[in-house]
Amino acid sequence: MIFAIAISLFIFKVIYRMSHPAIWDFTAFYLYGKVAAGGYNFYLPENFHIVYNSIHFPVLLNIPNANYSEFVSESVNVGFPYPPPTILYFAPLGFLSYNSALIFWSLFMFIFALACIYLAYLLFLKEYKLNGLILVSVLFFIFSPVRSTIFYSQTNFILLFLLLLMKKFSNSKIAGVFLALAIFTKPLMLIFSLYFIFRKKWNIILSFILSCIVLVGITMAFFGKAIFTSYIFNNAVTRLP
Repeated sequence: MIFAIAISLFIFKVIYRMSHPAIWDFTAFYLYGKVAAGGYNFYLPENFHIVYNSIHFPVLLNIPNANYSEFVSESVNVGFPYPPPTILYFAPLGFLSYNSALIFWSLFMFIFALACIYLAYLLFLKEYKLNGLILVSVLFFIFSPVRSTIFYSQTNFILLFLLLLMKKFSNSKIAGVFLALAIFTKPLMLIFSLYFIFRKKWNIILSFILSCIVLVGITMAFFGKAIFTSYIFNNAVTRLP
């Protein structure tokens, strides 16, 4: 029953979003993917303007009276606001149409949402069996930031899943891998490295550093060295309004 409700919510969300397109936040993710998939340096605003103008987002989203100036000032004029490896999340979207990419991304987030529910159940309420699973599911879906994450197609379910994995494997070196993935999802997750530093989990810190090197290497192999130079010397943060 819980799974059926979750499936229904997912389907409703996708249908609603496709029939009522929104400018934030998925459209920004899609633009990131389009710029990267086109082989452009995704830290240069001029490349964002090229792609943005070629796609004609007001026509694509069918929101002719919307105010796109905010989207232009906060996304198109800024460039990619995350570290280079984060583009690995969004680049696949650039090879799809907008609606197909929205379905793919929604399904991707839906899987992480279910994984968060199940992992939270295993970590904290497993002893209560079905009642524990029901409680976690209910608390999850009534929590307002969860509904906001679903509405805006944000990446918070990925962060929560990685955080729960770090909790589950807090004494294992693999926690360093999850920490690296979390930081490259959103850099604010760097604060959780203090937990392992204060507890002197040096094997996890070493695993974290090695994982970062691997992720950087993969990103460099796909997108080249120039994007790292741009990230360091032409960072999008300096252009945020």
